Amino acid sequence: MAFRVDYLGGIPKLRRAGEAKVRVTSTGITVRKNVLRKAKILHGDIIDVAIKTDEQLSKDITLSRLVALGDSASGNRNSVSQISKVLTISFNYKGIGSTALLSGSDVPRIHSAVLRKLAKYRKRNPDELEQPGDADYSQQTGTYVSAADELAKFKELYDNGTITKKEYEAKKKQLLS
Repeated sequence: MAFRVDYLGGIPKLRRAGEAKVRVTSTGITVRKNVLRKAKILHGDIIDVAIKTDEQLSKDITLSRLVALGDSASGNRNSVSQISKVLTISFNYKGIGSTALLSGSDVPRIHSAVLRKLAKYRKRNPDELEQPGDADYSQQTGTYVSAADELAKFKELYDNGTITKKEYEAKKKQLLS
């Protein structure tokens, strides 16, 4: 099944943002802009898949991401602020980290389909589950989560009163050791 999305950028082979079709298969994710322009992200290259709000996304767009995503990240910043949810697919492309950004009403369905296919792929290919850098593989989500991301998540829980300072400090010590 093909899903219609607004492609916002992040895939080196697809330079311009615009309407696209996404197909999730057992080998990867194909993003097709038109008959001549398409790109495939292989499951083995995927680092993380997440749905983010525009606020979360704007926090993630750092200088290094702007460089990695190129003009499409900075050029679409105004349109991103009007989007409620964006599917982010972080992946390796020729040894360089990239993040594809997709929006539209089918984002939750695409996210679910990718997680299902990715879990099956990783189950069939456990030898490909090498840890890149300081990332830890999360069995719960089927994605890689860095210690920095985990620490930020627990800091937010501490800041909003969900966990105590003692719990936060214990988790921080665990993650940094």
